[in-house]
Amino acid sequence: MTVVTLTSDLGTGDYHVAAVKGTLLQTAAPIQLVDISHDIKPYNYIHAARVVDGCFRDFPKGSLHLVGVEGDFGRKNEWLLAHVENHMFIVKNTGFLSLISPEPPGWCYLLPVNGSQSLKFPLKSIVAQAALGLLDGKKPASLGSPFQQLVESRNLSASIMQQSIRGQVVHITPYNNVVTNIHRRDLENFGHFRTCKIHYNRLDYFDRIYNSYHDVPEGAAACFFGSDGFLEIGIHGGNAHSLLNMHEGKYITLEFDNPKHDTATG
Repeated sequence: MTVVTLTSDLGTGDYHVAAVKGTLLQTAAPIQLVDISHDIKPYNYIHAARVVDGCFRDFPKGSLHLVGVEGDFGRKNEWLLAHVENHMFIVKNTGFLSLISPEPPGWCYLLPVNGSQSLKFPLKSIVAQAALGLLDGKKPASLGSPFQQLVESRNLSASIMQQSIRGQVVHITPYNNVVTNIHRRDLENFGHFRTCKIHYNRLDYFDRIYNSYHDVPEGAAACFFGSDGFLEIGIHGGNAHSLLNMHEGKYITLEFDNPKHDTATG
């Protein structure tokens, strides 16, 4: 049985997601459909990449991930079938693949787009149709032409400097915690350090990273690494988004005192 995941910015208030699922269920192959999220911010492929990156490795190898977030309308309508970290993805060529993995695809094919009619509902007419071909036993190479001109995007990466890491808020969770693009592994570039200040406003900073916001009293703020490894800021039982004046794009800086920085990786 093949696991097929769906990620889109379509929402669940009308028929679109059901239409995609109905198309996929036309296959004779046994499949298991899993919704990752349909609440991606409209056209925001960076948000989609953050969500998919946080969970696709938890699915069995060989899973097929369909991503219906168009993103950059200034580019050609290039829809790709790619093999990344033993998973298959069908996604638009926006830079999404470079955001979810540092590894280049093992193979990548450009899917055909049959006229402007296909672009009215590409998740169904392009993505789901290509998925049907795979599920029905067609070889990936028969579904498109070899493709190497992948868009590269590193918007999710924090900047590592000699004595600091500079990142930014990339997401606000339903609990109004804020998620940054600073990953736990970014701190590995710094050896042992005496203190670390996490600056989130001009005059405000944390001087400790907790395990979770449950480690502080109710109403207190804390920063911690989430389950996906990215630094979060939250208020225990509160709203960090509004109370700490946090918003997407806001810069967060980790400043180290007397770090032993590995300049080979910085």
